[in-house]
Amino acid sequence: MVVKVFLTIISEPGRINEIYTKLKSFDEVRLVCIVDSGPHDIVALVEVETLDGYRVLIEKVASLPNTEDFSSFITVDS
Repeated sequence: MVVKVFLTIISEPGRINEIYTKLKSFDEVRLVCIVDSGPHDIVALVEVETLDGYRVLIEKVASLPNTEDFSSFITVDS
């Protein structure tokens, strides 16, 4: 089962491109976008094989420098 996750990130001022570039290098990331306006700076679509893979991903995101906050949303397909 593939676990699909939407990830939103708020970066420190002026650091969006650094975080964007790092996220693009993650194998799990399928799509990453810089947001022009709104409460979040970056939105990404991530796919992992298991919930354990999700936990590993969250640890990687939490360790990203210049990240003020992030949220993740696990999707449920019907």
